[in-house]
Amino acid sequence: MRASPSGLSGGGVPLASSYDQIVRLVECDSPDFAALVSALDAELEDRYPGLSEGASPPAQEMAVAVVTYSGDVPVGCGALRELEAGVGEVTRMFVLPEARRLGGARRMLGALEAQACALGYSAVRLGSGVRQPEALALYEAAGYRRIPLFGEYEGAALCVCYEKALV
Repeated sequence: MRASPSGLSGGGVPLASSYDQIVRLVECDSPDFAALVSALDAELEDRYPGLSEGASPPAQEMAVAVVTYSGDVPVGCGALRELEAGVGEVTRMFVLPEARRLGGARRMLGALEAQACALGYSAVRLGSGVRQPEALALYEAAGYRRIPLFGEYEGAALCVCYEKALV
């Protein structure tokens, strides 16, 4: 398997795919996942200067991590962690700018929801930011409904929270 220009390499269990992208279940400490989370943190710092520091949950809190690959190149990531009994949180959702609008985020979200069901969660929640209209549109199109701010998002004026019941 060849490495991408950034030194990342593909791997993991395939969960969803399209003709040019595949979502894989990876270890939470995967170098590909970690590199994409770093890219996400940099983008969040650009969108919300000074607010994203320390916002990233540590890898050990994640129950599941996924990475979307275009060929062998990692282009997106997402994770799932337990919030409370029966409820998970979708977190660390990100797609590199050059790979956006190709359906990878929607496939990752579906893969994380399937993993949440497999873990016995009856619902998933997530938090996003008002300066990420593309993410908000994705979640609303995927059937998430707005809920009051929860947990670490409480009191965060630039946050929007969502929940989706899992069938």
